[in-house]
Amino acid sequence: WTGNRDGSSENRGSRRPAMLLCLLLAAGAAPAAGAPPSAGADLDREARQTVVGFNIARFDYKVLSGYTGVDYRRTLSTLDLLDEVHKKLGFRLSLDHLASATLGVSKSADGLQSLEWVKQGRLDLVEEYCRHDVEILRDLYLFGRRMGHVIYVDRDDRKVKLPVEW
Repeated sequence: WTGNRDGSSENRGSRRPAMLLCLLLAAGAAPAAGAPPSAGADLDREARQTVVGFNIARFDYKVLSGYTGVDYRRTLSTLDLLDEVHKKLGFRLSLDHLASATLGVSKSADGLQSLEWVKQGRLDLVEEYCRHDVEILRDLYLFGRRMGHVIYVDRDDRKVKLPVEW
């Protein structure tokens, strides 16, 4: 996901196996329900030119590179939220975990389910899933940017603030 200069959003990815389809279908997703149309308007110029994703460097770019031959890690300014979380904690957390703890929302499905929908020809469900994933990513990013932290639940079932600088 990247924020455009006019404050609108452009979605550029999902970290799931049906990711290429998600990229095509999610391009141009509207802001999340209840979000103002200018949800990304406060982003500075550099942030607007940065692709924000979750596991994007290790998954999405590798898949895309297989189709295009381009090494997107070298050609695109990227902020991978999973990498940032991993650097701070020393372990990985899922997008669903962070979204649930931080935003109180859950993902609508998972990548395996989206693949099944593709096999069934239910691209409408894949599109809905992808749009929801990208909206969650955007909202998590904006929360962390605004508040300076995201929240996760530790092994003792305690909510912990994880400082972020994005």
